[in-house]
Amino acid sequence: MIILSCPECKTTLSKTKNFLQCTNCLKNWNIKDGVPILTNSSQWYPKEHMSREQFDAFLQNVKAKGWDKSIEIAMDSMEKPEGFHALAFDEERRNLSTFLPVKKDAIVLDYGCGVGGISFNLAKSCKHVYSIDQSIFRTRFIKSKYEHTAVSNITAICAGSSRFLPFPKDSFDIVVMNGVLEWMPISMDGNPYQIQINALTEINRVLKKGGALYLAIENRFGYRYVIQRKGDSHNQKKKKVQYITLFPRFLSNIYSHIIIGQPYRCYLYSYFGYKRMLKKTNFSKCDFYFPYPDHNKLNYIVPLNGFKTVASSTTQMLSSSSISKKERINLTVLSRFGLLKYMAQDYSIIATK
Repeated sequence: MIILSCPECKTTLSKTKNFLQCTNCLKNWNIKDGVPILTNSSQWYPKEHMSREQFDAFLQNVKAKGWDKSIEIAMDSMEKPEGFHALAFDEERRNLSTFLPVKKDAIVLDYGCGVGGISFNLAKSCKHVYSIDQSIFRTRFIKSKYEHTAVSNITAICAGSSRFLPFPKDSFDIVVMNGVLEWMPISMDGNPYQIQINALTEINRVLKKGGALYLAIENRFGYRYVIQRKGDSHNQKKKKVQYITLFPRFLSNIYSHIIIGQPYRCYLYSYFGYKRMLKKTNFSKCDFYFPYPDHNKLNYIVPLNGFKTVASSTTQMLSSSSISKKERINLTVLSRFGLLKYMAQDYSIIATK
């Protein structure tokens, strides 16, 4: 097991019954229902799948009626139970274990774990998974799930918005960051780009030499934004706003204030933008892939490391009858003209330290 460290000063924490204590800065970090709270801004997001009251009732039901029955009762009261089920229980939906270099003795960090779909899938293939999220609901839900489903190699921690990750350097073989980096500036003060750079720098610190970061994120010049004119919903109100990713940042900020009354903070980047960020944060190599239909549902993964490879992989993907005519036309044209690498809607990036 990894010994946790202070997210303010990186000093090793000592454990007492009710909290973790830093012997350097003397900060005490609470433990809630067995989950360490290693952040000063733990969140209960307004659009969580359960309210605080519903979650407390859920935990009581687990004790009285068991896990499966309690999940059934909880989902009956949810506004979007299908979405919750997909994120929490459809582990094959985002099965990374065959895509990432996961070994049986690997220690994995799932950074921004949500309700644990990726964590539980990876736990089948590795030694241990540390699941961190700013949401106290999500981390407590994961802990309740692994306690009642006989999974013993996951540790849930509420963390992620502090200066440092609560782990020593060289702790992990793999770090997974799936749909997280773009959202980080929402809950933190400061320049969005610098917040994202700081996060990648911290990930590099806690990765072992030769370890890998899996970064899944949208492309600011993705074909659905540019060609299909679909709006980007990475904002405080999750409202779709057309063209906002295409503008220079200062114009996007003005546009965001006009449309949703909030600053533009969820920065996405281009193919070259992500390469520059990863190089700046000391990753030695990065391989780009196009996950289809998106990084949350990996039906296909197209390598973007060569014209012939992209063309043949895209042709194989387009043989599926489930892809719409509009998508088929867009992807065929982009592949033939060598543009898919630069206009893929989403990227799955494996960056090596």
